[in-house]
Amino acid sequence: MVKRGWEGLMQPAEDPRPEEWKVRDEHGELLRQVASAKSSLVQTRLQSEHRHGVMVADLQRLEAHALAEIQTGREATARQLLQQYHALEAELSELEKQHAALAREEIRLGSLEQQLASRIETNARRMRLASAQSTAAGAQVRAGEALVRAATLDFDTAREPNAQEEFAAQLEARAAAIERLIDEGALGSSAPGLISSNAEQIERHLEYLRSRTNQGRNPS
Repeated sequence: MVKRGWEGLMQPAEDPRPEEWKVRDEHGELLRQVASAKSSLVQTRLQSEHRHGVMVADLQRLEAHALAEIQTGREATARQLLQQYHALEAELSELEKQHAALAREEIRLGSLEQQLASRIETNARRMRLASAQSTAAGAQVRAGEALVRAATLDFDTAREPNAQEEFAAQLEARAAAIERLIDEGALGSSAPGLISSNAEQIERHLEYLRSRTNQGRNPS
């Protein structure tokens, strides 16, 4: 029953990381889209500001021109210039409304960009923490598996050392038997032959060295 319980614990859990990575990628893609929209909005606002400055300058020019025409008595020309002035003024009013809307939208996008960046960073921290926890849990599971396997193995600690001791005792007994045979002279029959053979070799070697010595003393 305990084994079945451990087998249940050892079953691999479903890995949640792919879904989290998918969500993170979606947030990252949305953040890039927001940043791109904000950049485009900023460019449009800057163009609107430039256009606004040009139109204000044109209004001032038209008004000054109309004033000059009135002063010279050409009211018909002044009237035409003022018509252009008021048409441009109406266009400028619409441009100012558009500019205000762009500014509000830019603020909204900036706020959304900050929120997304903060959310992405928070998710990244959570994923790093989850990864560290998963690694630690995996190490604990492997350690638990090793402990469970070690507990189920049949270690015969008494039999294995005895086999070593028996083998050592056999070697000691053989060595003792050989020593007894030597002491009792059972191996003595071959020993004189060996000693004699060694003595003869030594004597021949000495004789060879003497002959070389003599040759060195009496050169022919």
